[in-house]
Amino acid sequence: MSGHDQPGAAPTETELRFVSDVLPEDDGLDALSLAGMRLTERGSKRLHSDVYFDTDRLALRAHGGNLRIRTGALGERWVTLKVKTPGGHQGALFVREEYEVRLEPGERAEQSTPWQRAGKLVRGTFRPVLQITTLRSEHRLGDGHGNEVVLAEDTVTYPDGSVERRLEVEMRSGTPQLLRLVEKDLRRQVKGLRAARRGKRSQAIRRLPQLFGS
Repeated sequence: MSGHDQPGAAPTETELRFVSDVLPEDDGLDALSLAGMRLTERGSKRLHSDVYFDTDRLALRAHGGNLRIRTGALGERWVTLKVKTPGGHQGALFVREEYEVRLEPGERAEQSTPWQRAGKLVRGTFRPVLQITTLRSEHRLGDGHGNEVVLAEDTVTYPDGSVERRLEVEMRSGTPQLLRLVEKDLRRQVKGLRAARRGKRSQAIRRLPQLFGS
């Protein structure tokens, strides 16, 4: 999940990621209370497609980088680079550097800041390596103190045709410590959550051993 078009936001993504067989129902969202935050905005389901780019030898992945172009249901496009941080993965908690821009119609992804940053991390030409489709609902929860998280319910379709359900919670304003309280409440109120050991790209690669040798 990413903070599209957040002016002045620090280039850091802090989020919880879970895998779940069952996602919260609509009435369950109304009942959620996460570290004192309640539902303030309910989102509708939207389809988006992510195409991931790397070199022939997956040099960017080996460097801890993740470069993608996301296309929304209306044709809007974002280029995103995410880079692992030291100690940035603990259980369900992921903290990564994130650089993201929305492309104007006709604008080339290769000219964007995230793409150029990725080119400084590794040598080689980037090419599309896989595509993932996600049906997502995003919901906002907040409190009276300015704290806010975005909860995303994802139904992910991988290149091999397999489907996985994920729940992600990104901190938009607040502290990592608060997000840990969110995790505690979420695990208590939504049964069957399991920490996602890998991101979607890594999960897709593991599901295609004939192509990636994983």
